[in-house]
Amino acid sequence: MKISKFRSTKRKKNDYSNRLYRTSPAPETIRWRKIPRILGITLIILGVLVGLNAVFSSTQTTQVLQLTRNLEAGSVLNEADVKTIEIETTNWIAGYPENSETVIGKELNTLVFAGDLLSDNQIGISSEDKKEITLSLDQRSLPSDIQRGNKFDLWVTPSDLSGNAVGQSYLILAGLVVATAPNIDELMSTEVSVTVWIYSQDVAKVLDAIAVGQVYLVRT
Repeated sequence: MKISKFRSTKRKKNDYSNRLYRTSPAPETIRWRKIPRILGITLIILGVLVGLNAVFSSTQTTQVLQLTRNLEAGSVLNEADVKTIEIETTNWIAGYPENSETVIGKELNTLVFAGDLLSDNQIGISSEDKKEITLSLDQRSLPSDIQRGNKFDLWVTPSDLSGNAVGQSYLILAGLVVATAPNIDELMSTEVSVTVWIYSQDVAKVLDAIAVGQVYLVRT
């Protein structure tokens, strides 16, 4: 019986090729491990770009009117008093006229200054359409700081001849503008007079309300 002889080889002490082969990953493995990291960085960059796009896309340009000079309450607006400008805004609030044609000829309710943006609340009734009417009101229903240019809603409570309420209060007109306010001495009286501006077509409504019962003003 023959016994085969196997030739054995000994690794040299300075032979590190086998050790490096077993411990170092293949180049393909290194590349595959980097892919998730690259994808993560890419997604972060895309998220930032999407966020910036949302911010800039939500900004819009709106036309408004800017006052060119200081004006007292009661001044009638003309073309030289306002100019159209564009402003950038992300959340514009209604109540600012955009076209000068809608405000020319109207009267200011309050003192305004050059550079201010003109708002609907600062504009009264057009001079050719307005009428003045004087209301006799209970002093207790008026704020002590009432003044020219203030806006109020007109309400009425139906009442009998003795002044007792006989029905529910209801709105007559909204946005009445005070033309003449009572002074401090007049506010000490039980009954005070307040003059308001209204449109010509609304005069009959106010007179009917006075005939029905007790009218009073509610600040808007």
